[in-house]
Amino acid sequence: PEPVATAEQPVETGMLSVTNLGPDGSRLGDGCFVLTDTANEPVVEVCDNDASDFDSTPGVVAFGGIPAGQYTLTQTTTAEGFSPAAPAVVEHGVEATVVEMVSQPATEETGVVELVAFDADGNPIGDQCYTLVGVSGSFGPFCDNGEGDAAADPGVLTVQGLPVGTY
Repeated sequence: PEPVATAEQPVETGMLSVTNLGPDGSRLGDGCFVLTDTANEPVVEVCDNDASDFDSTPGVVAFGGIPAGQYTLTQTTTAEGFSPAAPAVVEHGVEATVVEMVSQPATEETGVVELVAFDADGNPIGDQCYTLVGVSGSFGPFCDNGEGDAAADPGVLTVQGLPVGTY
């Protein structure tokens, strides 16, 4: 038998551009995005204005040569002070695809501190005052049964809404 030559059809590709916006509609630079395929395998990651970004406009990230198909677009790095945009499912064809992704301002994570004061016999000591000092600053003074105490029990001081950290 004679060998038969076969030719593969070239894969059709197109440009996929992401415009990263703040809630006010302004472009946000410094974002990175990853495209994953339907098997959740990463295809490519591009960061704003890095060597693989096909668009030098701040806040616009362009992926070049992306085969047509369905992808999930996920923001992996954000502009300072912002949270990542929600992932988006993208139907990409050979024509240029443009996707807008909106990042929201980051919210500070807060927590609760509970301080308990007892004497040597295990009895609560009420009306104690404390100032908490940490990397995020100084907070207080907070006094048992005073302003900012969320606990009603004597000797128990509960302060809510403090920035997460070590005090």
